[in-house]
Amino acid sequence: MHVPDLFEGHTAATVEEGAALKDKIGKEELLRRAILAAAPYSERGLVYAGFSLGGSVAQTWPWVTRRPADCC
Repeated sequence: MHVPDLFEGHTAATVEEGAALKDKIGKEELLRRAILAAAPYSERGLVYAGFSLGGSVAQTWPWVTRRPADCC
């Protein structure tokens, strides 16, 4: 199991602060970070899961058709 920290160590004390942090970083940037974090493992096949604010990134992943080298 590999659990990347897409928020680079930043944390939030409330849901509202977490949503603000997610909005500050941006969905596109979070997705880019997820693609780069998963790239070393993608040739072996993966199961993507997300929890809390990471759920939206995990939901978006199957729709990404670009290879990591092409998008980042």
